[in-house]
Amino acid sequence: MSPNDSFLGGLELPRVLHLSDAEYNALVGERQTHLKACLKSPKHASVYKKSNSLQRGSWFDAMAKVGIEKFQKTVAIIPDINKASNKGKSSYVDFLIEHGWKKGKELIPASDWSDLRFMYDSLMNYEMAQIIMDHSEHNLCLQWDSKDEELPFEYRVWKCQFDFSWKEDSKTNGIDLKTDIDPSPEAFQKKVFDLGYDFQAAFYMKGLEECGKIGK
Repeated sequence: MSPNDSFLGGLELPRVLHLSDAEYNALVGERQTHLKACLKSPKHASVYKKSNSLQRGSWFDAMAKVGIEKFQKTVAIIPDINKASNKGKSSYVDFLIEHGWKKGKELIPASDWSDLRFMYDSLMNYEMAQIIMDHSEHNLCLQWDSKDEELPFEYRVWKCQFDFSWKEDSKTNGIDLKTDIDPSPEAFQKKVFDLGYDFQAAFYMKGLEECGKIGK
């Protein structure tokens, strides 16, 4: 049976999709982040939690995809409020209720927003980045059968999502944006191995291969 004919638990695999972040999160399949945690220990895998830096990266991804003006309409910037006083605490809670609960906006601390603006402006000043963003599709999602029959179904299906993708000579190329406090080549090279970006690159390449979209 070829990969294109595979049928696993009622799910036809592999699949190439374009999904929103919310739809991708609900999609059946293991991400490379969870698999990396499993390699450390079952405990690491069970308590995986999105850190503040990862959350900031998610905000930046969304901002880069839709543009800062459109992104800003979906969020509310939490002002610097002195929460040490009762008045400050009350003002803070009122802001959360008004913008988070009533308006359903995602709340971003002012300090994070300042960093996001700086990163976005830096990205927009990079000519190659603008060319790629202007000629790319967003949220290419791949879902495939890992073919590891020793794994239970819920771990056998794998998935990945590219922030940007484009075709070149019939091949699909993909980009996953990364953020870091220190963008120097030396610091980022160390971060590649510390955070397992090499593992992620291999995982994403495997997805492209399994889904018939060989690229880089």
